[in-house]
Amino acid sequence: MVVLLSTLRDHVAHETHESRARANKRFMKETKLMEKRKSVLQPMAKDFRHSRRM
Repeated sequence: MVVLLSTLRDHVAHETHESRARANKRFMKETKLMEKRKSVLQPMAKDFRHSRRM
């Protein structure tokens, strides 16, 4: 029973690691896209931050 639980925990840890790596990859891709559109997004982001504060 304990062995089963530890195996399951390892599996879950591996799964979360996999999905985290995949999410990181996607995040990097989106960040690169954002870099391209930064000139457009920058003023919007400033306005957004300002409005969030109010």
